[in-house]
Amino acid sequence: MDEIDTKIVNILKEDASTPLSKIADMIGIPKPTVYLRFNKMKEEGVILGFNIVLGREFNGQRKAAILHIKDYLLSDMGPRAMKKVGERLSKRSEVVFAAKVSRNSIFVIWEGDSFDPRTYEEVIEIELLQPEVYKD
Repeated sequence: MDEIDTKIVNILKEDASTPLSKIADMIGIPKPTVYLRFNKMKEEGVILGFNIVLGREFNGQRKAAILHIKDYLLSDMGPRAMKKVGERLSKRSEVVFAAKVSRNSIFVIWEGDSFDPRTYEEVIEIELLQPEVYKD
């Protein structure tokens, strides 16, 4: 890891949801360079993943998951596959929040039991997240 890699990691440690394009602007280097370095750090195991810490408003009524989209859809349809799933999620009244968190993953929070992300044929894997409760 060199100085640029360290800057990328420090920005992500501060806010893991920072888009790589914004990181490129913050550091002052080309966007493709940040993407290449980020992917290399993932391949080398420097970056293993991202954690989400949910606040107090997340209670037993809400559930959260990361949905992983099938790779072949991304290669065939590209960004349209992610956009399609995101649009379908946003139309569901149970879905409180949905956001793309990587090239093939969407973070989603929903309320109640009537929504089941396994019904989406585009989804290959679902990581259900367990809330961590922190008290003052």
